[in-house]
Amino acid sequence: MLKDLGRHAEALESYDKALALQGDFPEAHFNRGLAFEAMGRQDEALAAFDRAIALPANYAEAFNSRGIVFQNQKKVAEALASFDAALAVRPDYPDALSNRGAALHALERYDESLASYDRAVTVRQDHAEAWYNRGNTLRSMGLLNSAVTSYTRAITLRPEYPEAYVNRGLVEQDLGQVEGAMRSYARAIALKPSHAEAHWNLSLALLVAGELPRGWDKYEWRWQRPGVSLPPDSHLKPRWTGRESLAGKTILLRNEQGFGDTVQFCRYAALCKAKGAQVILEVQRDLVPLMRALEGPDVIIGRGDPLPAHDFQCPLLSLPFAFQTSLQTIPAPGRYLTSEAEKLRIWHQRLAAVPTPRVGVVVSGSPTHGRDRERSIALHDLLTELDLPVNWVSLQKECRKGDMAAIRSRTDVAWFGDELRDFSDTAALVDAMDLIITVDTSVAHLAGALGKPVWVMLPFSPDWRWMWHGTATPWYPSISLYRQSAGGDWPGVFARIREDLAAWLASPIRTRQLSPR
Repeated sequence: MLKDLGRHAEALESYDKALALQGDFPEAHFNRGLAFEAMGRQDEALAAFDRAIALPANYAEAFNSRGIVFQNQKKVAEALASFDAALAVRPDYPDALSNRGAALHALERYDESLASYDRAVTVRQDHAEAWYNRGNTLRSMGLLNSAVTSYTRAITLRPEYPEAYVNRGLVEQDLGQVEGAMRSYARAIALKPSHAEAHWNLSLALLVAGELPRGWDKYEWRWQRPGVSLPPDSHLKPRWTGRESLAGKTILLRNEQGFGDTVQFCRYAALCKAKGAQVILEVQRDLVPLMRALEGPDVIIGRGDPLPAHDFQCPLLSLPFAFQTSLQTIPAPGRYLTSEAEKLRIWHQRLAAVPTPRVGVVVSGSPTHGRDRERSIALHDLLTELDLPVNWVSLQKECRKGDMAAIRSRTDVAWFGDELRDFSDTAALVDAMDLIITVDTSVAHLAGALGKPVWVMLPFSPDWRWMWHGTATPWYPSISLYRQSAGGDWPGVFARIREDLAAWLASPIRTRQLSPR
C-alpha cells in the first residue's frame, strides 16, 4: 500500500513538472486526477478532472473519470450528469455507457440502466464489467435467468472474476439452484481466498440446504464483511469457541443482529448454563422484559448498559458454531419464552369484544430489510383471499399506509399497535391468539418461542433458517411453513392457507379457549 502511494506521489510530481514546463494541457491534469483518485484524495481528483474538462479538448475520459469519483462519493445525480457529458462527446464510449448504467441502477431507474448496459455490450462485446453490471440490474428487475446468462458471459470473458461468481451464485440461489450457487461461491473463494462475501454467501447456501456444521463454520466470515463489526468491547475478553471450559466461569452472550435473531438464539443461554457458567445475556432494550423469564441467564442487560465482569464473551449467532449444532442436535423446546401473566390477563379483557377464533396476522416486516419486497405482502390481498369467518387481530406495532386503510375499512380486523410498548406487550397479545399467520418477521420467531400455533408464509427463496424444503422447521415445533412454488407465487400460498384455515375452523380442537393465567 505504501509502495503504491509512493508511486502515485512520484507520478504527481512528474505531472506537476510537465505542467510547469509546458503550460496547461488536459492530459497532464487528467493523469493528475487519476493519481489523486488512486490515492483516495477524491476532492483533489475532482479539481484535476475539472481543470482537464475546462480546457478546450472535449475530453470524454475526464468527464467519465469525474463521474466515477462522484459515484464513489454517493453523488449519483452528479455522476450521471458527468457520464452523460462524456457520451455527448463520444456517444459510443463503452466505459461511460457502463458507468451510466451503474448510476441509473443506483437511482433504481432499471429500464434505463439496462438500456445503457445493452448499448455498452453492443459497442464492445467483450466488456466483462458491463456484462457483470448488467446482471446486477437484471436481478433487481427480477429477470433471474437473464441475470445468470449475463454473469456467465462476464465470467467467460474474464475467467478470474470472483465478484461475478458471487453474484451469479446469489441468483442461482434465488432460482432454487442451491448446488449451483455453492459451486459459484466455491469458485470465487478459489480465485480469492479472502473474499468474505463469497464465504458468507456459501454459509447461507449450506445452512439453507441443512448442512449446518459446515454452514456455521463459514458463517463466522460475517465479521470480515464490509460494514460488519463485532459488538463494542468484544475484544476485551476472550471469545468462547466451545472448546474452553465454562465451569465456574461467567460468559457474556451478546445480541448482534435483529429482534428475530435474538429471540431465536437466546435459547442457547440454557445450554451455556448447563456447562456450569454464570450467564449474562445482552439484548435489545425492547426485549429485556420478555427475556426475564428465559431459562439460563443469571443477568439480563440492555444493549448499551455497562457490562458486568465476565470471563468469556460470544455473539449469539456464533453459539450454534460453538456447540457444533446439527439438524439432530438443534435445541428445540416447545416453549422457551412466556408472556407476563398480568399482561395476558389484561389482553384477554381488552379482547372480550373480539370473539374467538382470533387469528393474529402479520403481513410485513421492516421496510429497510434487504429482501422486504419478497417477504412482505398487502393485508388487503391476504384478507381478500382468506374470506372466512375469522376475527383478525393485527399484531404489528406499525402498519403501512395501505394496510392501515384495509384495517379501517373492515369490522373484522382489530389493531392495537399504539398499545405495544415493547416485546413483552406483543408476546402477551400473541399468547391471547388462537392461531398466528405471518410472513417471515420477528413475530414468527416470537410466536414460535411461545409455542403458539404459527403458519409462516415464505418467499420462494427463503431465509436460511427455514431451509429449502418441508412444511416444518426443526427450530420451532409449533410452526408450519407455507412456501411459494415459484417466485412471487403468493396466490398459491394464500390458496393453501385458505384450505387449511377452513379445515382448522371446522375442527373441534379449535373451540378450545385460552384461559387467562
